Amino acid sequence: MNQVSNSSRDIKYLQLSQTADLEAGELQTTVLNAPEGKIWKLIALYLKADSPAGSNSGKHAFFVQPDGLYIPVLEGKSEHMDPVEFKGNEWSKTSTYQIPQDDETNVLNALRTDSSQGIRIQYSNATDVSQTNTRTINAIVEEEDVNA
Repeated sequence: MNQVSNSSRDIKYLQLSQTADLEAGELQTTVLNAPEGKIWKLIALYLKADSPAGSNSGKHAFFVQPDGLYIPVLEGKSEHMDPVEFKGNEWSKTSTYQIPQDDETNVLNALRTDSSQGIRIQYSNATDVSQTNTRTINAIVEEEDVNA
């Protein structure tokens, strides 16, 4: 984790990639939680998963949602032969997405996390083969003290 500080806020760059092989039909979850006494505001997010090698059918996707809410606020899916990518705060290499791309930055910047309420990032492999490629998850967050 890299940190840049100034007198009004701390900016953190988080690298949280998923590297374990993910079987066909499985879901893998990464949760962002701020440390105790801190709140993180999500500023930017980069998600990327290359297409599962050798896949002949199905889709793969990323879902972003506040922990405890089972309806994604950001969702991007691609066919088995295409990558899924969220870059520049919009879905850039994705065949379907949940909300208009112009609204994605507003949704992203509304997400907050503390030590007990996280932000879930899920990758779904609904293809016919294992996903052996790394799922890249990078986030930039603004950290604030709870008592600030």
